[in-house]
Amino acid sequence: HVEIIVTQPRRIAAVGVAERISDERNEKIGGVVGYQIRLENKISSSTRLTFCTTGILLRRLYSDPLLDSVTHLIIDEVHERSEESDFLLLILKEVLKKRPKLKLILMSATLNSRLFSEYFGGAPVLTIQGRTFPVEQIFLEDIIERCGFVLEPDTQYAKKISKKDEEQLMQELEYSDVRANDTPPSRLARDENLKLSELISRYIHCSKTTCKTLFLMDPLKINPELIESVLTYIVDSNDHEWPHEGTILVFLPGLAEIQSVFDNLMDSKMFGPRSGEFVLIPLHSTLSSDEQALVFKKMPGRRKIILSTNIAETSVTIDDCVFVIDAGQQKEKHFDSNRNMESLETVWISRANASQRKGRAGRVMPGICIHLFTKHRHDNNLLAQPIPEI
Repeated sequence: HVEIIVTQPRRIAAVGVAERISDERNEKIGGVVGYQIRLENKISSSTRLTFCTTGILLRRLYSDPLLDSVTHLIIDEVHERSEESDFLLLILKEVLKKRPKLKLILMSATLNSRLFSEYFGGAPVLTIQGRTFPVEQIFLEDIIERCGFVLEPDTQYAKKISKKDEEQLMQELEYSDVRANDTPPSRLARDENLKLSELISRYIHCSKTTCKTLFLMDPLKINPELIESVLTYIVDSNDHEWPHEGTILVFLPGLAEIQSVFDNLMDSKMFGPRSGEFVLIPLHSTLSSDEQALVFKKMPGRRKIILSTNIAETSVTIDDCVFVIDAGQQKEKHFDSNRNMESLETVWISRANASQRKGRAGRVMPGICIHLFTKHRHDNNLLAQPIPEI
């Protein structure tokens, strides 16, 4: 008989996809279609299609090194290059030598397919045209210009500048005598290393106020006030013709940032519980499966604002998501060989991640993705693909 195993990098994806497929087959979960995640499983003797996390399959390889009963193996989201998924591919390459009839399928939407094909001795590559709606992409300089967000130099989200620089900046802005440099700065120079005059020459199409805000911003700090300002612009401005419905998905690097944005929005008049118009839902890996499942729930008459880590970047399709706000950062495991220690660091995402995040908005209708980093950073300073954890 056929036994198919599909791995997903995250619990919420394994459960969500399994439930969706059993629903479409009009069956109960745990029959032909089931899932297995840590501390929870819905499989029976009749299960032929099992969704599980990468870790669960690695655990199974302990006791069943050749996966004797499995006929087909589908590894999803291989582009993420996590320690577990790369290690799994390394083992499966060996398993295939002993079980040439085992069918192995690697899947991803933003994949460097040549690399993986070569690793498996020139495996064939199938390209399947996806169906997504167009997504309008807006970068930091444009959204600041549109929603009129202003950053003051004395807030905790501004970069630290010396008293002398601050006085000079105030003078320059007061007399409006900062002119664009005649020669634009080098393409590879990062925004945060430029003088105000160089920034103005790089963003010549933006107002001086926008350039001042860009100059003052500490790009690695997540500013809840900026996010609130962007959300207000989305739901309350007459300057655009965007839909007045649909879930808004906000990508943040980690739990601490989700908490601070959540608290800030709960206190606000527009998004807090008093308005009754919005539902704020945090989404991260430490929540239970039931809490994570809230993101899929239909809530008539209310709009969901989901504050998520990169857990929602792949394999989780939130049906009614129309807007994405992307803070452009994520937590990544780094190994410091000098200290022989592993650490979790906040880093800029790659262009492949940015494209995945943008794609979340175009699932059911044309969407809008607002990146909270500049177009220049996207084009010149972000890596094309994520760095493999291994």
